Amino acid sequence: MINSILIVDDHPTVGYGTKAILERCFNCHVSYVMSGKQAIEKLHCQRFDIVLCDFMMPAMDGIETVRELNIIQPDLKIMMYSGYELDYQYNAMMEAGVNGILSKECSVEELETAITYLMRGHSFLPSDLLSKLRLPSFLGALHDQDRFSRWQLNEEDIELLQGIVNGYSNKELAQLHNRSQRAIEYHITKLYSKLNVRSRIQLMRFALMHNLVDDDLHNQQSV
Repeated sequence: MINSILIVDDHPTVGYGTKAILERCFNCHVSYVMSGKQAIEKLHCQRFDIVLCDFMMPAMDGIETVRELNIIQPDLKIMMYSGYELDYQYNAMMEAGVNGILSKECSVEELETAITYLMRGHSFLPSDLLSKLRLPSFLGALHDQDRFSRWQLNEEDIELLQGIVNGYSNKELAQLHNRSQRAIEYHITKLYSKLNVRSRIQLMRFALMHNLVDDDLHNQQSV
């Protein structure tokens, strides 16, 4: 029996809509918060049976949130859901303690089934992901898929991210890449949109967290 569910999603329309669906399906208490930080604060005050956590969130993404929530309540059942394909993050999500993966495009019936499976002690994975896991080349290809396919990043994006992480100013990046400062600023703005971040600091954290750049170069620059 499900007594309480927590939804973590930075998009209110999705969060409140999902809340209404789950309340109708399970006739239980459903709470909604907009960030990983708020989820952690909520869990310190209340126990939950299930957490439905968005993957792409600013400041603290889904994987980081899941790690913290599992420390607070180790028996928590957590479903990661997203509007994007999460194949490339499969290992990281499993290591963080995710019990299931679900698409935001799923039907109400699929959502209800997935939550029910988790409460019965089962995991829930999309059938297309299971079929990919049977391929020997799949796990070995996750790193490159992460860097280039998931966020549609090209080599120029990666080089710019590396320069930002290494501490170069926009003026220095313009000189380094033989471009105008205005062009660099426009490119960085596009990266904000691609990676769903809102500041240069968040951009750096995102790049390091997801291994988009060489952390060794960053450490050497900081010495």
